[in-house]
Amino acid sequence: MWPILWNMPQTGNKARSIWERLLSPAHSRRAGGACFAAVTALATAAAVALSYAYCLRLPLFFDDLPIISWLSGRGIGELWLGQDGGYYRPLAYLVYALGRRLPPNLAPVALHAASLILLWISALLLASLVNRVSAEPAVALSAGVMLPFYPLLSQAIPWVTAMVHPLALTLCLAGARLVLSASSSRYPRLCMVSALLAIAAAPLAHESGAVAGTLALGFVILTHGFSWRWLLTPLLGIGTNVAVLAARSALPGTASASFAGLSDWYANAMYFCQGLLYPLGRAVRLATIHLGWHDLSLYAVLSLAIVGGALATARERSDRRLLLAGLLWWALGAMPAALSLRFADLYIAPRLYTLCAPGAVMFWAALLHQISGLLRLPAIRKATYGVLTVLLLLAGGSYLRQQRQLYLSLTGLYDGIMDACTAQGRGSQLGLINLPRGLFREDRTFALTTDDVLFIPHYSNLTEFLAVNGAACSAEVATVASLSVETEPIWLAQGDTLGPEKLRLFARQHDALYLSRPVGVSGGWELVASGAILSATGEPCEMAAFEPGPLLCAAEIVPVAQGIWQLALEWLARDPQDATVFVHVVDASGALVAQADGAPVSGALPFSALIPGDRVLDIRRLDIPPEALLPARVYLGLYLGDQRHPVLAGGIEQADGAVLVAEIAP
Repeated sequence: MWPILWNMPQTGNKARSIWERLLSPAHSRRAGGACFAAVTALATAAAVALSYAYCLRLPLFFDDLPIISWLSGRGIGELWLGQDGGYYRPLAYLVYALGRRLPPNLAPVALHAASLILLWISALLLASLVNRVSAEPAVALSAGVMLPFYPLLSQAIPWVTAMVHPLALTLCLAGARLVLSASSSRYPRLCMVSALLAIAAAPLAHESGAVAGTLALGFVILTHGFSWRWLLTPLLGIGTNVAVLAARSALPGTASASFAGLSDWYANAMYFCQGLLYPLGRAVRLATIHLGWHDLSLYAVLSLAIVGGALATARERSDRRLLLAGLLWWALGAMPAALSLRFADLYIAPRLYTLCAPGAVMFWAALLHQISGLLRLPAIRKATYGVLTVLLLLAGGSYLRQQRQLYLSLTGLYDGIMDACTAQGRGSQLGLINLPRGLFREDRTFALTTDDVLFIPHYSNLTEFLAVNGAACSAEVATVASLSVETEPIWLAQGDTLGPEKLRLFARQHDALYLSRPVGVSGGWELVASGAILSATGEPCEMAAFEPGPLLCAAEIVPVAQGIWQLALEWLARDPQDATVFVHVVDASGALVAQADGAPVSGALPFSALIPGDRVLDIRRLDIPPEALLPARVYLGLYLGDQRHPVLAGGIEQADGAVLVAEIAP
């Protein structure tokens, strides 16, 4: 067919030249490159979505609170002239400032999306870099997909102002890849200039980006040797990095470089060895718990054995070069944090693994390829490599899923506070009881890092959280020990611990009280409207009278969801009584189908803490099972010890010390 087509008299040599170009090796390489790029883009996008799509639901929290508050009083130009607190990250702060100009309901989504996009670009650049170094498209694709599943990124992506880390990573990867692209591009000068700009910008995103030029230099030497033609750009990049650091130190309010980490050099080195050997993290943790092995020593032995064994047994040149490339990136990426921070600071900040993460990923992509290469049959070799890669991804995904649960548990709770602000109205003051500022897992996965999520740091507060996230109210938090329960994950309390008397004063200072409490064993939390101390109205209180005890002024029941009803009671305190309220729901058959017993305001304000004249709103939740026969009746009474208080309604004493306060219709 081809000769017939080529010899068609209507087209002459034009058809032949078209087919020759289409079938040429150069076109095949271009087509393969385009296909690889498309597949990599889709696969890495899917990996980012599976790992971190939930971040689009998160508010601004943790260090977002003081940083976004600091930005609120400054113009964009001021970001480049020095920053408070020792930080100088104007490029990242510029992104925050632009995001903050969006409507309050869109700003968190846009800023979280920016972090996800940066992670996706980093995964694409890593895949392209690995393909350039190893010439193994399958290995490159797996490396690109593995980066979003790297478990120790779980702090750098969900938290908006940790964007400094993926931004610096993206610029470092871009600088290295563009330098290598210059040798094969039709526009080498454009690649070199673009690489130089990326390298120069990296330390403006985060101070660890100062190694961008050194990373590019190392990869040029690995791929091109000591050719001055290609060494010039990364050397100029190193010069710009040094110049940026020097200029930074002269600006007001910025910290100078320190080498505090040298005193903890061994622990810091093992900390980053944990990041390199991340697939073994759980095994090391279990060995330290059950076998009593020392975590630092174990990482030292494993690092020497695995790295030495991998380099010594690497058969293919591409595997050896990728192993070296991964180790080089890992070591240089770890160096800024390892030299400047004490081990205690690293232990609570796994986001500092971000810059060295590509090195660990490259190392394991090469090691898995090397292991599968021991098999003879190509089909089995490819299948083995695929299975090993999937197992690695599943392990990372399992850890990220645990962290996702922590983030979403707190997000649901704090979203409820935002909704409560809206319901109470602009300028309202909320009182929160037992609100966790963070959650952490005692049974952590990695020996040298914590598994925790913090929403409110000790240097911020709930009111700042609400203001940064666009809520028009204020709030304070108190802890009530009698209502506290132990949970797994463990919750971190905030606010002062108050007894009943001080909690009464706390309640009087706020428009409404809400209790946060754990739900089941899944680690979830819920926010419960509990009540308030109301202003005196002078209205009569005549629904029921307990002798002795308080007066019941009113009762109202409303449905809030399928099978869930909310009962609002209004009490008028008289003489202090150590009494407990019982609320029983009896269906049409006479069966007790639901109850809500305890002191008023979710148990936080017992009658013994009230003084005569206090008017208390007491909100209770009733869960009516679907098998209950409606209509149902709601009865209320008081216990003093094991005896029921007599109760009068309309001057008539009620049977069994219980008064009918509401009915639930079918």
